[in-house]
Amino acid sequence: RLRLFEREWARAGGDPAGLAEAAEASYAALVDPALDAARLVGNTYTASLYLCLAWLAEQRGAQLEGRELALFSYGSG
Repeated sequence: RLRLFEREWARAGGDPAGLAEAAEASYAALVDPALDAARLVGNTYTASLYLCLAWLAEQRGAQLEGRELALFSYGSG
């Protein structure tokens, strides 16, 4: 459930019923394209962030020129 984002979504004027659909569309457009390399190679642990960045640059580099890019990673150890 997306309870963490419900307040911000409503504050921005979004319909609460559309939050899950908007979150799925956002993920599909902004995150999923960078994960294809990880799907092909498998888990690379520490290198996964850079593998996904390289894949994204190769696949969509021209579209990203001049734009900011945010990366995040977390660990369980």
